Amino acid sequence: MRQLGTILGMMLLGPIFLGLSAVPAHAGSIKWDEGKWRLELSALSGIHQGTRDRSGDLNFNAVAEYESPMGDRWALGLRLQPLFYYQDDIDEVDSFGIGFGPALRLYQKKEERRGWFTEISVTALLHSPQIDGNSSSINFSSELGVGYKFKNRWHVSGKWRHISNASLGDKNSAANGVGFGFGFTF
Repeated sequence: MRQLGTILGMMLLGPIFLGLSAVPAHAGSIKWDEGKWRLELSALSGIHQGTRDRSGDLNFNAVAEYESPMGDRWALGLRLQPLFYYQDDIDEVDSFGIGFGPALRLYQKKEERRGWFTEISVTALLHSPQIDGNSSSINFSSELGVGYKFKNRWHVSGKWRHISNASLGDKNSAANGVGFGFGFTF
């Protein structure tokens, strides 16, 4: 039964990875030598889902990312999340951890990689203690966002995040949240 849960979890994550592979062929190759560092802080509030009310939960994150161009408008980021903090409102349990993973962005302005952008990311998380209703300290954070990067290299974004263990544990009550992020590129 556990193997079936893992397969179903991967089936849910599959579309995200397919989305990453759907970058147009004209996007070109990754130009690592033209990359820039991107720092971001984000805060999200939990939302009610199914039978579990996470509306009082909070999630704070710090991300350091190396973002490299993949053509005119596309960029691929490799992110390290040195701070993952999740506060469970019901049990008043604080989880701390770290994470890493890829992020893909599509920018409005060609070659400048600024203006409006959309983003998708998947981050593998290792944290302790476990999030209520989730029996694993290894989780995956899938994130969708829309933002704006200014000429002065600051950016803001709205985010939706889904945290789940992809059935690596016996219990897999997901945690969804909405919020914002802001950061700087140098």
